[in-house]
Amino acid sequence: MFTKHQISEILSISEGTIAKLPNFPEKIDSPYLSNLVLYKKDDVFTWLCNVINTREGCKHYQGEIEKERVIRLSELTGILNVSKSHIYAQIEKSNLPRPIKLGKRASGWLLSEINDTLLQSGLDEIA
Repeated sequence: MFTKHQISEILSISEGTIAKLPNFPEKIDSPYLSNLVLYKKDDVFTWLCNVINTREGCKHYQGEIEKERVIRLSELTGILNVSKSHIYAQIEKSNLPRPIKLGKRASGWLLSEINDTLLQSGLDEIA
């Protein structure tokens, strides 16, 4: 099971955004959980796979979904030390993968895809 905090870490979103994500799995409803909000891991991973697979030009996701993490634009620009416009220019040139759309206003990149791109370029991967 995942807590809201764990999900927010994986998806790089605020805990308040989780309830607004389209088609996101329902929380576990139990009188024994009190104020604790939990989600089934399998449901969350299935949702994330579906989000990844609906991305334009995406093939069926083949990675290890349990180890996946989403990186938002601000984090990616900081890591690569480049501007937002440079990131989008590299996407258009197919030098960087396309982001996945998590919700109406939330999108990000899969850490595994960014690391693959960095390694292919002879750079170190992101931890």
